[in-house]
Amino acid sequence: MKDCTRTPSEVWVSLDSWADRANCKGVTATEFFMEVGQDAGVHWEAFDVCSRCEVKNECLEHALEFERFGIWGGTTEVERIRIRRQRRFRANRLVSNVS
Repeated sequence: MKDCTRTPSEVWVSLDSWADRANCKGVTATEFFMEVGQDAGVHWEAFDVCSRCEVKNECLEHALEFERFGIWGGTTEVERIRIRRQRRFRANRLVSNVS
């Protein structure tokens, strides 16, 4: 089951934040969430919105910390898992090199 309750720009609408400047503001939330097993390529419109967004990096950082599902910062769930693993690996290497 997909969680399509909000787009990235709806996350922090009550705050003066990066989400207020997001290109996805007003875009249908279902464009950013896919069914289990669905190819991410189906959501090319969401990737297009993200590719032109001035707050793409802020959105990605938010998603890496707080979001499990959907397209955020131009990335899928699988891509964010990979980014998190790479960051943990680099952090562990830095720690082991300092020791």
